[in-house]
Amino acid sequence: MRLKQHIITVASTATLRQMVHDYELAVGDKRQRKSLADAISSARRCTPEELLGYLTETEVKQVCEETGVDPKGRKNALIARLLEAASPASPPAPTRICATNGCKVS
Repeated sequence: MRLKQHIITVASTATLRQMVHDYELAVGDKRQRKSLADAISSARRCTPEELLGYLTETEVKQVCEETGVDPKGRKNALIARLLEAASPASPPAPTRICATNGCKVS
């Protein structure tokens, strides 16, 4: 799931301008939404966890709908649910086979 892209899509132009200002990103024309979105999208320091804080509760619900997360609840609960859904699942522990009797060890 590309959570950052969904956040940028839903955010208003004024919110994108605020993000660019707060992160001190270089943007050619701050009046063009595409320029703002490109700057935020390419900046590694702009993490989805931080960008979600800029959105209103309604905007967070829109991100939930776009990503398939249940949009019911308050802003902080929705943000937690989005971040949980976006985090990669932890890989299963490797399984080894004992050389002596062929049993599996986790």
